[in-house]
Amino acid sequence: MYVSIDLGGTTTRVASSYDLKELNHIEKFETFKSIQEQKTAIKRSIVKVLLGKRPEAVSLGVPGTINKFDRKFLVLPNYPTLDGLPFNSIIPVDLKDIDWYVANDAGIGGLAETIRGSGREFNRILFLTIGTGVGGAFFENKNVNAVYENFEPGHMKLLKNGKSLEDCVSAKGFKDLYNQDPHNCEDSKIWADYSKNLAEGLQVLSGFYLPDIIILGGGVAINNSKFINPKFPGPEVIFSKFGDNAGLIGGLVLLDYELHLNKAFAVSQ
Repeated sequence: MYVSIDLGGTTTRVASSYDLKELNHIEKFETFKSIQEQKTAIKRSIVKVLLGKRPEAVSLGVPGTINKFDRKFLVLPNYPTLDGLPFNSIIPVDLKDIDWYVANDAGIGGLAETIRGSGREFNRILFLTIGTGVGGAFFENKNVNAVYENFEPGHMKLLKNGKSLEDCVSAKGFKDLYNQDPHNCEDSKIWADYSKNLAEGLQVLSGFYLPDIIILGGGVAINNSKFINPKFPGPEVIFSKFGDNAGLIGGLVLLDYELHLNKAFAVSQ
């Protein structure tokens, strides 16, 4: 049995898998600001999804940058409580003897789309997740190790107004700019302006990375009927196949890769 955890700034999801292919049981809860409360909730959810059994290995996606080799969190803008702390600070005490594989949450979501999802038929994939913040990942030649690169497109000052994508197109940025929650906004003029900002940022990123395809995920993009798909001279923009579960499925892909040390990995997908 394996566990995949997607720790978001707003919601944390925990899932089990028997075979690293399918998600079997999923628990979700509102992310706690307190590390101890968050750790307790993670442990409780793991017990539920595994029906009391112990996991063989766990993947954890977090909203920010990490140092894989020093096994520590660097900067997590949407969960700053963990900034600079070791991975062990969020791992329940009685599960520290199990292998944990930690990476950026958007990177893990992009891994799911690259290997098993909307980007499977493409060589160069730019994945952008738009939720509480804006995260992203770039994959070339199905290189799984790209999941560990600290690629934070949301914080790049890409727009002509000098602002970042996170300033303008994240849920947080949407509220700051338009004084409305994106999930409740019905104003088509606001959404047109929003789409213009997103298209501007995507065009700049496309010039940097020359992707074959751009995949959008995250609650603001995929769970909103008013969202306008951005138009700009560049690659096609499509939506995530796995939606809110991209981070959980990507965790399974990462575990499969790491635990099998690349052996027969391509065949297994």
